[in-house]
Amino acid sequence: MFNILYFQPVHFLLFIVDYMLYNNGFFFLTLLPNFPVVKNSVMLQKFISWLESVTQPCLYVKFLGAECPGCGTQRAFIELLKGNILESIAIFPALLPGILLILLLIIHLIFKLRNGALYIKILFICNALIMVLNYIYNLLTP
Repeated sequence: MFNILYFQPVHFLLFIVDYMLYNNGFFFLTLLPNFPVVKNSVMLQKFISWLESVTQPCLYVKFLGAECPGCGTQRAFIELLKGNILESIAIFPALLPGILLILLLIIHLIFKLRNGALYIKILFICNALIMVLNYIYNLLTP
């Protein structure tokens, strides 16, 4: 059975890049945490533990007592780096579309996609809608 999260050529490429960068003293960070080579990377684990130690509390919650529309972004990003995609979506559902939006924006700026601006607008509206619905859900549930 073919599993898209375990595609062998990409797995091998990540291993080679990680090996080359590690031997040259650079840090290798990736947004593909489900690959076993990356998931077991010592540098990624150190980066995750550093992120967990420097997370800041939300000032909106601190002063107003209610969650802001972006609450949970830090925790969701850390869970995504750990490879817990479903938990990341449960914490903050707009993170993955937001990352996709940023990637699409970068690709559009570099390659000048024909309908790139339209796709960016549509994805931005979807991401904003997900954020608003998640915010309303968090306000209504204790």
